[in-house]
Amino acid sequence: WMPPVGLAYPRGSTLPHHIDGMGRWVVLFSFGLSCDFHAGGRTLTIESGDALVFNGGPAHAVMHGLDRVHEAPSLGGESRSLPDGMLEQLGGCRVSIQVRQL
Repeated sequence: WMPPVGLAYPRGSTLPHHIDGMGRWVVLFSFGLSCDFHAGGRTLTIESGDALVFNGGPAHAVMHGLDRVHEAPSLGGESRSLPDGMLEQLGGCRVSIQVRQL
């Protein structure tokens, strides 16, 4: 496993769809603002506390990317509230902690 990497994505951020083509498993932990994340032909709304696992190896060629970081912690429906002060501590952004298996 590679050491974990933390990335911050401000409101409105995007990350073009791409294929890593390296390593094997990828685990993404998401905190802060909700986002629309594209992976394997589907776009999912990921909220704070969610995790996404996919195989980033070249044999699987999983297309993935960040379509949009929302302005608020959740999208409609049943909302998950963030602990008091968490969004401010995260600087009003989405934080992704990535762990990759080599």
